[in-house]
Amino acid sequence: MQIFVFGYDRYDTMSTSVMLSDEAIPHTVLCHTEEAREKFIAAGTAQADQIVATGQPRGLANNRNAALDMMDTGEWALFLVDDLKSVTTVENYDTRRGSRRRRRIRERGGIRRSSAYGM
Repeated sequence: MQIFVFGYDRYDTMSTSVMLSDEAIPHTVLCHTEEAREKFIAAGTAQADQIVATGQPRGLANNRNAALDMMDTGEWALFLVDDLKSVTTVENYDTRRGSRRRRRIRERGGIRRSSAYGM
């Protein structure tokens, strides 16, 4: 699995790459141009071996497609914004008593389904 961070003009304030680096989590920062890449490196918010200038036209969709091109078929990835401050893990999210997922599973077992439209 790969982790991609989409950098966009937050040269001095991009926090996601810094946070991941502090935890020694491998990741790739994608930006559009070599000029932007050099600015992120100079600001210290991305390391040279972690940032790739895609050469794509500006726009998140273009860099998302570049990330997809960097992945193997069937590979999973995590796409992150460039301004995260922290990440929280919720233990046993799907098995907690009263969780929505558990409730849905129980309801479906009784063939009781509902939707926002009452169908």
